[in-house]
Amino acid sequence: MDRIGASAHGRRVASKKLSSSPYKAAKVKRKSAALSFLDRCTTDKNNTRIACAMALIILLIISLSFMVYVDNRSHSHIPRPSANRVAVNIDLISVQELNHTDYINTARTRNNIPSEVLRPLIANTKHDVHVVISTGCSEYQNWQSEVVLYSWARLKHPGQITRIVSGCKNLEQRKAALNTAIISERVHLFFTDDYTPPNKGGGHAFHYFNKPYSMRKFVTEVDIAESVLVLIDPDMIITKVFDYHSAAGEDLQVRRGHPVSQRYGIGAKWVPWKLCTTPSCLKVDDSVAWKHYSVGPPYMMHIEDWRLMVNEWVQYSPAALEHDPPPSILAEMYSFSIACAHHDLPHEIVDTMLSDPDAGGSEPQWKDIEWSFRQQSFLHQSEQDKLDALHVHILHYCHGYWLGDERNTGHMLNYGFNFHKGHLPKDLLHNCDRGLLVEPPTNEYARARDSNKKGNHVWMLYQVITRINNALANYKQLYCGPDWIPTYDIVLRQPEADHTNKMHYYLSDL
Repeated sequence: MDRIGASAHGRRVASKKLSSSPYKAAKVKRKSAALSFLDRCTTDKNNTRIACAMALIILLIISLSFMVYVDNRSHSHIPRPSANRVAVNIDLISVQELNHTDYINTARTRNNIPSEVLRPLIANTKHDVHVVISTGCSEYQNWQSEVVLYSWARLKHPGQITRIVSGCKNLEQRKAALNTAIISERVHLFFTDDYTPPNKGGGHAFHYFNKPYSMRKFVTEVDIAESVLVLIDPDMIITKVFDYHSAAGEDLQVRRGHPVSQRYGIGAKWVPWKLCTTPSCLKVDDSVAWKHYSVGPPYMMHIEDWRLMVNEWVQYSPAALEHDPPPSILAEMYSFSIACAHHDLPHEIVDTMLSDPDAGGSEPQWKDIEWSFRQQSFLHQSEQDKLDALHVHILHYCHGYWLGDERNTGHMLNYGFNFHKGHLPKDLLHNCDRGLLVEPPTNEYARARDSNKKGNHVWMLYQVITRINNALANYKQLYCGPDWIPTYDIVLRQPEADHTNKMHYYLSDL
């Protein structure tokens, strides 16, 4: 039973991938035993009635469980306010298990159903998709991950979702990562080591290697039933169901050997590095690189293609970092493209993400944004609305968004506004004393203070901040007690706007 409001029945904790030969032998052995049992049922008069009746009952229970799994009513819903809601007891996962188990299902199920059993049941259905978020193990990444999970649940997204958590240093950090309000049998956590390389040149550590290394561990060690894996970043909000795998879905379809990914402007920089010398790599020139390999998250590929290329993704990453060192943060994106070229996996490119309000033609979907905002604040949710769906799949809030005379000084005290993900209080999610973000105005005066003449900063500020607030309010309503009420009092600003470099303040401070 989903803790977030409804049921997502019949799902398992993904089991460790079994080696093919022992597993095949075990399967043949079980099949032989089953035939022998049925033979005895039909020949042994003393056992016929009881044994066969028990077998039929067991088969009926299994069949009904699988039917419930694929039932349309298995989606998650948003919790309604309730004074009786009880916080989830994380001790249902034992301390020993949390310390030593990589893969954890947040609904605490204990059903281990092999993918070969589940795959035929979900093939060619909307459930045949698995969203993966690659994250670190910090409070900063915890609140972002909660926003992603909430957006997934809010859309009633089919399939599964896994948060990969890399680099937890102790049990308390693992507990904090597990502490989410989106409790469902379809929501999973996968813990890995920290794969950040040694920092040779100073500056910020290059944490982005956690993505290729943790994905390799995930797709090779977990028995995944879904055919299509969608990899996204923690600073992304899902705003449309990923449906690149069913005939009734998007025009471009992910299938084996045919990935689909979002367009990024990384281009062909990696081509002259000559890190890859396979025939498929050597045929990639600048034109092909821009057309089929200039991609980034969401990466959407068949599970077998993920398993095919992850070793090379890891293998090419250190050399890519040598060629494109910090302050650039693109090395692991280049190594992804190189690994795909290594295996002749050209991507169909889509434009289904909004990120930079000033991107112009490089983000063509800005021309279709809607201004008829619904009441999206937490207190005005409705089960009858379209649950926050947009015309794009992702809002990627990796930029700064602002109103005012100029970015570094624009904030509320001088009739402006400011947002950057790095300026939120790091303990915003788990600290019940923290309120919510002040939400931006969307009137004509606000648009007049927008440096973008089309008002794209106003639009992005509203979309991102209200969705973050909804996710935070959903969590706090569950964990912070029946007396919790939303207080919108956190204001963000650039550190240049304050002589102490303070990046946020509270209305109560004024």
